[in-house]
Amino acid sequence: MAEQSVGAQFKQARAELRLALKDIAQATKIQPWVLEALEQDTLHKTMSPVYAKGFIATYAKCLRLDPEPLVRQLYPPVPPQPVESEPVGPASAEPAMRRPVDIPWYLFRRVGTVAVGLIVLVVMVRAKPLRTLSISAPRREASVTVTTQPKALRVESLVIPLNQSLELKAIARRPTWISVESDGRLLTQRELVAGAQETWKAKRQFKLVVAKPFHVDVLLNGHSISPLLLAHRGRVLIQHRRISALPDAPGTPELKIQAGVSAE
Repeated sequence: MAEQSVGAQFKQARAELRLALKDIAQATKIQPWVLEALEQDTLHKTMSPVYAKGFIATYAKCLRLDPEPLVRQLYPPVPPQPVESEPVGPASAEPAMRRPVDIPWYLFRRVGTVAVGLIVLVVMVRAKPLRTLSISAPRREASVTVTTQPKALRVESLVIPLNQSLELKAIARRPTWISVESDGRLLTQRELVAGAQETWKAKRQFKLVVAKPFHVDVLLNGHSISPLLLAHRGRVLIQHRRISALPDAPGTPELKIQAGVSAE
């Protein structure tokens, strides 16, 4: 019998508890469209594994399911590659016994003569040391070239006047999921296709969530925001004075549901 998909297991567990998607969304603070994508087995195809695994775990705990098997079913662990051991060659045979080399007597005489000559030369050099002249080379002053380069604009330290509105623009280079909240109001929460361009305005702040930061170019009032700033789980808080990591949502409340009764 074929194993049920993760989405089918979610549907079956929710049906057994007689819960609607709005009940789950209210308890877990997960958007209904995310829950629908989980039950349709499409969320992991458009969202980064970090975010998708978090949603799977939260939904599974809400339905009293073990999240670990569900996560492994969508993201199976990669087995370690076996390390090939190098073949050990046969032990080398012991070296054969070498016969002593016969050195002619006249070579000993020549070596002895050369050694005596070297000893005499060393004694003469020590008796009359050579006089050496030390010539100091003129010092050269090191030439230091000072080049001035304009400082690169760092958007995280960019200061925008408080009386000026904030304008956020996103240009998708590859498909990615994005969520934008302006001054506490949710403006969009969907997938951007490749080549899509969107612009939003705010008076005080933006809350930006991007599933795959390196798939989209983000500009604030015409200044590019580095994808490295969005790399903190793809969640940033954008204000006039700075751009900082957006704190994670508070803990998911526990659902206390009996069969046949919906959560309020």
